[in-house]
Amino acid sequence: MKTGHQLSKLGLARIALAISVALVGAVGAQELVPAEQTAAAVKDPKWKVQHFSWGDPVLEGTFTSRDMSGIQMERPTQYGTRESLTPDEFRQRAQ
Repeated sequence: MKTGHQLSKLGLARIALAISVALVGAVGAQELVPAEQTAAAVKDPKWKVQHFSWGDPVLEGTFTSRDMSGIQMERPTQYGTRESLTPDEFRQRAQ
């Protein structure tokens, strides 16, 4: 027979699982946009890097390589000298 404490642990585990599933669904539903289009300098051309009082840049934040997965070691010739993918090419690569 389970005690009240064991039942509450099981209930919490089920709640945590439900929240996790909901969060994964919400993240998966987000539109994929290249990092260079969401950078602060693109969103606000007047944006400047913040600096500490002694002059070093503030590097706080979350840094991921999610948008860089699948990058080849050599650039395919089909892209020529373009700096970034078209939105359709990016969506196709991100899938």
